[in-house]
Amino acid sequence: MINILLYLIIRYVALFPVALIPGLSWAVFGAMATSLFAYFKPVGADYVFTPIALAYIYWTAYRRDGWGGLISAVGGSMLGLAGAPIAGPVLVEVLASAIFVFWYALIVIFDTALDFINAVAMFAFWAGLSAGLIFVLSILLGLLAGFVAGMLLNGYSMYVSFVTSASRQLIHKMLHNLPPGVMALAALPVSTFFAATEVFVALSLLFIAANYSLGFLAGSYLLSVQWAIVFFFIPGVSVIGAIKAATDVGAHIIGMLMSRAWHRLEGSAVSPGVMFAAMVAYAAKFLSPASTFALAYALLLSRRRGHEAYTWLAASLMASAFFYIINVVPYAWFFIGGIPMPIIGPP
Repeated sequence: MINILLYLIIRYVALFPVALIPGLSWAVFGAMATSLFAYFKPVGADYVFTPIALAYIYWTAYRRDGWGGLISAVGGSMLGLAGAPIAGPVLVEVLASAIFVFWYALIVIFDTALDFINAVAMFAFWAGLSAGLIFVLSILLGLLAGFVAGMLLNGYSMYVSFVTSASRQLIHKMLHNLPPGVMALAALPVSTFFAATEVFVALSLLFIAANYSLGFLAGSYLLSVQWAIVFFFIPGVSVIGAIKAATDVGAHIIGMLMSRAWHRLEGSAVSPGVMFAAMVAYAAKFLSPASTFALAYALLLSRRRGHEAYTWLAASLMASAFFYIINVVPYAWFFIGGIPMPIIGPP
């Protein structure tokens, strides 16, 4: 997997030789920052946040490389905004390859761990079903199970967040010492790789926890139905089944809340959430992924907080890929040519 990252970084730099030239390197950075505007028309808050992002990029270019850096950054960003025929095909190839890294990494990781995940999920379901079938003790078991499941979700997500966050920071500090164009190109495969890792952990943990919860609730419901049928002719007793189901569900939810799992999920749940948020924001005509992409590139220039930009770069790319798949963005179908998914032709 690391070999693929290194290969793509070298490949991206080879596509843009000027990325290695001081001053002109800012043209690559500017072009990448606005590249998604070749496919998205500005909406709503784009007219506010995109100028802020570009202003910060221009100011940083001027501060580091004087007028040459400023002119290069402005010229490069204009290529992205205008969707120039010369730069367009190359930018499409770069972005499509970055999205391919996400899907390839996700598929490989899932394929490697699929048997383990299925086995654990099946065990979790039957453990939950057995716990739900117990009459009075199920309330305590539900509380305990919810608490333990929440602790596991919280603990594992924090663990993955530390590993991926520390790795992003180290890679970002290394890339920050390179010309800005190289950093802009390398950020794409790095961001999508770590996003794929975090998405895998988030989906796996939620799948296992959901299997246990479904098993527990199914067991509680089955026992409640049995009570209702057996004691149907005895007034008041059949209500015990309904009370049992309600208390089991309540105890399970309380256990989750006690662990504060859903409130304190770390990085492993961030990537799926921000990808969905980027889709909703564009569907509501509030902010396009292109503007988020530009803001992320501006944040990438920060030495202290730049590592946080990788999550938002990946979110913008994946939101864009989603819209391309369903043909929301006209004539952008070829953007996802490298993704191993069904491809819809041009509208």
